[in-house]
Amino acid sequence: MKKNNPKVSVCIPVYNCEAYIAKTIRSVLAQTLTDFELVVIDNASTDRTAEIIKEFNDPRIRAIRNERNLGMMGNWNRCLEEAVGDYIKLLPADDLIYPTCLEKQVAAFIQHKNVALVCSSRDIIDVNGKKLIKRSFTGLTGLVNGPKAVRRIVRSGTNRLGEPGAILFRRDLIARGNRFSDRFPYVIDLGLWIKLLGMGDLFIIQESLCAFRVSPQSESVNSRHFHRDDFSTFIRSMDRNLYQLSSLDVFSGIANSSLLELMRRVFYKLTKVIDLVRK
Repeated sequence: MKKNNPKVSVCIPVYNCEAYIAKTIRSVLAQTLTDFELVVIDNASTDRTAEIIKEFNDPRIRAIRNERNLGMMGNWNRCLEEAVGDYIKLLPADDLIYPTCLEKQVAAFIQHKNVALVCSSRDIIDVNGKKLIKRSFTGLTGLVNGPKAVRRIVRSGTNRLGEPGAILFRRDLIARGNRFSDRFPYVIDLGLWIKLLGMGDLFIIQESLCAFRVSPQSESVNSRHFHRDDFSTFIRSMDRNLYQLSSLDVFSGIANSSLLELMRRVFYKLTKVIDLVRK
C-alpha cells in the first residue's frame, strides 16, 4: 500500500545487486529526516536480491518486483510512476546516501520555492567502500539560476550535477510528463536534470551527502567513449534559446568532454591496479 503524502520518495531500481543492496537500503533507513517512503523495484533479478530485500521489515519500505526485466530506463521510469512523495530521489542499488542527505536537500526546497532540483557533492568509493575522491559542482554554490547552471554544465563537458543519488527533485515536475529517455542512453540521467532546470532553479550543496561506487567491471567504467559521444550529441540537440547557449558554449563542451574521457581512462586504470594490488 502506498503511504499518503510522504515528504520524499527514495526509489531504488535494482537488478542483480545482492552484494550491495542491503547496504544501500540501510543507508536510507538511517536518515535523520524520517518522513519518507522507500520504493525498491526489483527488475526481475536472478540472484539473491529479492530474498535480501524481503529481510527488511520497515513500514516505510514498499518492495515491488517486475514480472519481466524492463531494462534500465524502463525500471527508472517505473520508479517515477510509483513515487508519491513531494520530492524524489533515485538511488542506484550499489550507492549510498549519508544520514543527513534528505534533511539538508529538503531544507533547500523549503527555503527557495522556485528550486526544481537540488544536488550535492558526492564521494567516489571503490568496491570495498573506500573513498577515492570527492566530486563537486565546482565554481558555484547555493541558489543558481537554471539556465546559468545548464550553461556551466554544457561548457564543462560532463555531468557536473552528479549521479542520481546526489539529486533530489520535485515530483510535480515529473507529473508534467518528464521522464528518463534513452535517446542518449549514456547521459540518461543528465537529460532529465537538464529538462527540470528549464523549469526552475538549481540549489548546490558543496557538502558530500552521498557516495557513488565504481569498480573496474562497472558499466560506467566500460563505456567511457559512449559517454563522450552521447554528451556531445546531446548538447548539440539542446534548445539554445531556452538555455541561452552560444556556439562557443557547445564547442567548449565537446572539447572538454574529450579531455575528460582521457582523464577518466587514467583514473579507472589506476583504480583497477589498486584493486588488483589489494587482492
